Amino acid sequence: MNAPTAMPAVPAPPNPTISGMAIPQDSLDKVKSAMEGEKAARDAVYEVAKVLLPLAQRVTHMLHIGDFAAAGELLDKGATLMARLITAEPPNKWNIRGFGQAQFAVEGYISARCLHGFFTTGTLLPRSEFADLDDTEYLLGVMSFCQELARYAVGQATVGRSGSILLCKTLVEAVQLKLMEFDFRNGPLRRKFDGIKYATKRLDDLLYELSLTGSYVAAPVGPSNPKRRKTEPAADVPDASAGGSAVEGDAVVSRVNVDDFDAMRDRISAYDSAREDVIKRCRDPQKMSKQAIYAMHRGNLDGAREQLEKAKSTAAAIFDERIKDASTLRYGSYSNALEEYAEGALFLTWLDSGDIAPMDAPGLELLDPPEYIGGLVDFTGEVGRVAVMAATRRDQPKVEQALAAALTVQDALMCLGMPSKLAKKEGALRTNIKKIEHVLYELSLVKATGRNVTASVEDAPADHVE
Repeated sequence: MNAPTAMPAVPAPPNPTISGMAIPQDSLDKVKSAMEGEKAARDAVYEVAKVLLPLAQRVTHMLHIGDFAAAGELLDKGATLMARLITAEPPNKWNIRGFGQAQFAVEGYISARCLHGFFTTGTLLPRSEFADLDDTEYLLGVMSFCQELARYAVGQATVGRSGSILLCKTLVEAVQLKLMEFDFRNGPLRRKFDGIKYATKRLDDLLYELSLTGSYVAAPVGPSNPKRRKTEPAADVPDASAGGSAVEGDAVVSRVNVDDFDAMRDRISAYDSAREDVIKRCRDPQKMSKQAIYAMHRGNLDGAREQLEKAKSTAAAIFDERIKDASTLRYGSYSNALEEYAEGALFLTWLDSGDIAPMDAPGLELLDPPEYIGGLVDFTGEVGRVAVMAATRRDQPKVEQALAAALTVQDALMCLGMPSKLAKKEGALRTNIKKIEHVLYELSLVKATGRNVTASVEDAPADHVE
């Protein structure tokens, strides 16, 4: 009978599973520097946005209560903040202004300025007033401004100024008419456009309700009737040349710059076509990368190398033709395809040499830090599948090598910090490491018992490619 196990005074040290394996520090420093540059720009943008958003809201409030002098002073401060916001992010880089609080701040500022301009001219501020902003930002601000007009009209209806409400209705319907020519994809513009319909309906309802009291008389449709009794105050009714008619002829759009909307429609349509082209073409490099990973698990490294080379050349062509001059097209399908390619390239390097390729390694030049990091995490999943297959052959050194690779990735990411957009992958990385550790533990049990039983292969790679 064996003696009872003795308990030591202190625990044994952990096994040195990652000895001698590491991603070169200078490469990690370059990745970290790039990530810190984006974070610094993001922090600078959001620091300004935190001030600009409440300022824009206060300007709108001042305009609604009629304090135009205070609103004008605040708008001057807002213009300075907008200039800081624009310069905080390098052009054609990350599109930080297009998300979160920064987007709301820009939208609110444009809306407030349009409302201020409306009280001065009775028209919509032209696109040229916001030349440093993109079309999406301008349109979001205009749509928000139209909703503010519906609120302003309620106050005018309270005191019976139906002419001002008619002016608001004319402008909002003019904007709606031009926006209906756009083919909005799913996104903030599409969602915001619904608010225009509600604003138009509210203005129609106000005029109808005032007509019941006699405060508003609609213009006749068709030939004018000289015997019609005028009950509308002449000074309060905008004439046709000023855009008074919301239905007939050129008067519908006289309070907005038609050419501005036509030009924006064409630019947005061209951008949407480019995005659809990118999405369609990105399916090829992503599929090629998946097929390469499939081939690697089956031992066909030459075939995998060929597929990865095709994926790289296809992705490079897409970058040169579409992404290079429009960085916002990178996010989504193109970035996902590059992440899949990174996973395959990292896996091939590890199978060839046992090393983990740095981001500046040959073949990885197209990657941005988030794509490289995403590929690293996904690479540990492929390594885990190799560990399972190695365990079925009782190849303990290979399992240990797989664990060392996964732990090396974890160590590198702890030094870099996980980007917020990849936060969910952090849990996947921990899960992959735990699985490999458990496979190694089960292998040690089999070895200790002296049995030669085939291990479970339920986590082995599937026999299909997406």
